[in-house]
Order: sequence, then C-alpha cells, then structure tokens
Amino acid sequence: MQKHIYTILSTSLFLIAISTQCLSQTNARSLATDVSYYYHDERIQPDIADGIVLVGLEDLKSSQTLPLRNAGLGIESYFWGHAVVKGPALNSNRGETMQQLLDMPGVTFVHPVFQFENGLNLSYDDELLLRLHDDKTETELIIYLTQHGWEIVKANQYRKGAYLIRSQSSSSEEYFSMARKLYESGLCRYAEPNFIGKAPVNYIPNDPEVPNQFTIDNAGIVYGGGAPGVVGADMRLEEAWNVTAGGCEDIVIAIIDDGVTLTHPDLVANLLPGYDATGGGSNGAHTSGDGHGTFCAGTAAAVGDNGIGVAGVAYNCRILPIRAYSTDSSNTSFFVDAFDWAWNNGADVLSNSWGWGSSSAIEDAIDDAIEFGRGGLGCVVLASSGNSNNPTTLGFPGRYGPVIAVGASNACDERKRAAADTTDCDKPGLIPDPEDVSCDSVSCWGSNYGNNLDVVAPGQYVRTTTTGAYGWFQGTSAACPNAAGVVALILSINPNLNQPDAREILEETCRRGGPYSYSQTVGHPNGDWNNEMGYGICNAQVAVQQALISASHYIQNITFGPFNYNYVARYQILAGSNVNNNAAPGPVTVSPGADVMFDAGWRVLLRPGFTATSGSEFEARIVNIAFCPIGG
Repeated sequence: MQKHIYTILSTSLFLIAISTQCLSQTNARSLATDVSYYYHDERIQPDIADGIVLVGLEDLKSSQTLPLRNAGLGIESYFWGHAVVKGPALNSNRGETMQQLLDMPGVTFVHPVFQFENGLNLSYDDELLLRLHDDKTETELIIYLTQHGWEIVKANQYRKGAYLIRSQSSSSEEYFSMARKLYESGLCRYAEPNFIGKAPVNYIPNDPEVPNQFTIDNAGIVYGGGAPGVVGADMRLEEAWNVTAGGCEDIVIAIIDDGVTLTHPDLVANLLPGYDATGGGSNGAHTSGDGHGTFCAGTAAAVGDNGIGVAGVAYNCRILPIRAYSTDSSNTSFFVDAFDWAWNNGADVLSNSWGWGSSSAIEDAIDDAIEFGRGGLGCVVLASSGNSNNPTTLGFPGRYGPVIAVGASNACDERKRAAADTTDCDKPGLIPDPEDVSCDSVSCWGSNYGNNLDVVAPGQYVRTTTTGAYGWFQGTSAACPNAAGVVALILSINPNLNQPDAREILEETCRRGGPYSYSQTVGHPNGDWNNEMGYGICNAQVAVQQALISASHYIQNITFGPFNYNYVARYQILAGSNVNNNAAPGPVTVSPGADVMFDAGWRVLLRPGFTATSGSEFEARIVNIAFCPIGG
C-alpha cells in the first residue's frame, strides 16, 4: 500500500498552523493539502485537533515495534486496525513529526484528526460516501471512478444512487480532492468523507443510589445530589399513565446507539430482534465496554408493572436495539445503515443520544425515515442537543431541522448548566456558563441551547437500567430517550398521526417551566418558545390528552339522512351539544330511514341534543378497534 500523509498549512481562519522550521521549502509544499469538502453547497474546512493524528497500520503487531517513545509520542488507543497517536511534538513540530511517523516500518498512512463541536474528534481512512443526482446512472459513476482510480465498495440497499467508494491507489492527495471533484462534476448530490472516530458518547453514569425517578413525580427531595428538586418539576408521567403506558399498537422505539443488554430482566420483555450496523452480527447487543444504549433503552421503555427495577416512560412499548458504534469507534456509514434499517424494520420513533460531524449522507437517511417510515406517515426522529453548554451550536444531528433536538433539564426545572468557572473540568469544547452551576451541582457539563433547540426533558440524575442492574444517567443522552418515550405514548394513543402532527403535539403541550420567559418566536410555530428551554419540558399528561382528542370523533350540528353511516374512532365518539369548543353547539338527529353505527374503542358519549327518531336505526358499540386500554 502506498504511504500517504496530510498536513495543514495556515492559509485561512479555519486552518491550523504547523511548524516548518525543520523542513525544506520543497517538503513544506509537498506536505500541504486542502482538506475541505462540500456540505450543503458550502465548501467547509474542518478544524485540526492539536497534538493528535491517526496512524494506519499494516497490522496491530507492528504498533508494538514503532519507535514512538524516541519521538516523544505515545498510542492513546486503537480502532479499525489503526492507532491514535498523541504527543507534544505534534504541536511544536507537526510536519516533521508526521513525516517521521510515516517513515516508520508498518505505517501505511498518517492522517490528521478533525475536531468538531462538543470536542468530538473524527478522522478518516480511504472511503467516501456519495449519492448521485436522480438523472445520473451507476454506469456514469463507474466510468468516472475508473478514470480516477476509485471503485464502488457497496451500494446502499435502501436508497437509490447512494454508494460507498474507495480509492484503489490509496493516495492521500486524492482523498478530499476526489470528494470535491465528484461534487463539482455534477454527478452527485453530495460526496463526503466517511468519517471514523471514537464512540460519540454524551453521558456520565452516576452513583447507583436512591432509586427515585423524579421524571415520574417530583416530590421535591434530593435526587442523586445537589439541592432538593422542585415539586412538580417532572414529566407528569403518573397522570399520563392513567390513560396509557403504550403498547397496544406495539409502538416501536429504535435506540440507535452502542447496543443494548439483551438479557436485562427489566428490558427483555420489551425487546425486539435488533441489528448491528457495524457488521459485528450482535443483533443489537452491546459488547464488552459498551453500556450507553442500555441506559437509553431503560429510560425510554424499561418494563413497568413487573415488580422490579425502574419503569420507562413508555413502559409497554417495544424497543428496537440498533448497534451503530462499538466500544470506542464508529463511522458515518454505520449511522446511515442504522437509520435505513430502523425505518425499514418497523420503527416508529428513532432515539439518537450521540453526536457526529455534519453529514449529508446521515441527513439523507433521516429524510427517508421521516418521509417513508411508518408506511408513509413518517418516523419521528429525536436527537440530543449536546453537553458542551454551547449557547449557539447544537450537536449534529440534533441541529438538523427535521430532527427534534432535545436539551436537558434537571429536578429544579432549570436548563442543566455548567459552572461559570470550568477550569477544573477535563472536557474538550466545554463552554463556561454566564451563571453559576444549576441546582444539581454537577459543574462540568451543560445542555447546549439556541435557535435549533426544540424541547427539553430530564437529563440529570435519571434512574435507569445499566449493563449490571440500575444506576444514574445524565446528559442530553438521558433527555433524548425521555422525550422519545413521550412521543411513543402519543403514537400509542393515535398511531394514525403523521410525523408533523405527532411533533406538533409534543411541542405544543410542553410545560413552560422554570424561571424563563417564553414568547412567540419566528421559526418556532408550535407555541411560545425560549432560547434555553425550547418549547419547554416534555409534558406526557397533556400530550396524551391532546393525542386522545386527535383520536376521538366529535359530532354535532348534523342530521343523518336516509343512508347508512358508520363512524369509527380509536378512542371515543362524542355526539350532541357542546362537545367541541371550536364549533357552535347544535343538535344531532338520526332521521327516519337512517342507519347509523358508532364504533368506539373507549366510550360513546351522547350529550343533550342527540336524538334518534322513530323509523331510524342507531347502534353504539364499544369494540376492540386496535384499542389501548386505560392504564396500558
């Protein structure tokens, strides 16, 4: 394999300078490269992470003999058969040090590591992701790739014209240049790096004590740590569960993460056969060292009413476990495959408690899930906002418009804030807060906020399932499955809702809690909104009530003529005067010759003003119309 190297010269505000004191002018020029690519028609240049590179290895054994110590370097970790190498020499003498690495035996490439928002570090090897324009063919692509020494690795089985491609020559100078050429050629909607990196984790599990779930009913006590919570600072789950805990339609929540403990006694009854997008064949199970997905799964839908452990938000709904990253790494194509598999295999709600670099390929997969999922009604996709306390930029994919971005609140109805002084926090990308730490007293993370934020949900001291038993969960990673569970309850009440309507119910019914000012804001059509809290804290009680209204049939100001009528409602039919505040009250009459049937899953309520006259036929029945009984 031909060795190749990328280094960066300072040519714009987006580039990181390197030292070239020990290089000749010729070598300095030969090391320079343009690592920009197109994203939404804009040519972007990712920032370079200081003091770190990705080193390709012929095999892992060769890493044991690399003379790294002599160069003041060390291996931080391994993934995909490569080594992450760190050391101060990659700051003070970057170009020469990278060249030294490339000259070491067993090294196939040396690539920079890019730093994205929230301190996320990603690099790449030799693959690109692309999608053709609708009027372009695979034959045209193959001809173009062959001319440039590239080849197709695989075609996307769910999306026409989407491919993963690889360089045949492995020339690093071609990598980003090829991505730009493909886009500029007019062949592709996008062509971008298949970024690889460490696991995109957004959580810090806490001490497994005090099994209280303030998300259900906040009693104003101390939950996990910090000051006491505020009475009522919860998601109103007790009240919602009086109507439904999900399950009747087998509403399915896909947990796209690092896998789930498939044998956990508080999850197993709700688990469906899953998928391993990494190719590991785990069927959605986690592997050694993973555990984040188990936290998320329990938060959304741990089994309730079973006498053990915790109860998830939608504790009678189903969990679809999807493994999109391994113990410490992933790549863009895994997330694309995870979305594609989820909506093609019955997922209704897609919960994503991770962050990644901006990707048109991931957006493409999300768009398909929202457009084609649920038989054309559209999957509801949620993602965490990120934990860097960033006031302007949410993590990706949370900031992507069609996705519901979920921030974190605490037991005091506050946005989870970082401290004003974060000097003792070892968290790259963390932004100090103008105020002091929120009431939970956890100072080294805060929920990202700003214009793209949609809702918040509890994200601090959330009690849930772990790979061992039970523990505390924190981060916007915990907030996202909390919100996803509320969406599942909404769809359990009315599975006929399309994606925009389900999203509207979630956002309109949020509780405008905390010491914040909410107001009508351009770009946020579903009610009063706040920069730190979005539409507010997810309110399962009111959301379920609103979904109940949407699944009911209101009849007034109608005279049924001499024909057959059959009214079917998932939950209830209300006929007569004053059943709907949006219309003037009036009589409902079944006239002679009419044959009218009311079929409802819960109740038929005939108010004053309803009359079935002599010579007509009228029947009202309570039947099992895919009905979810009260309380479950």
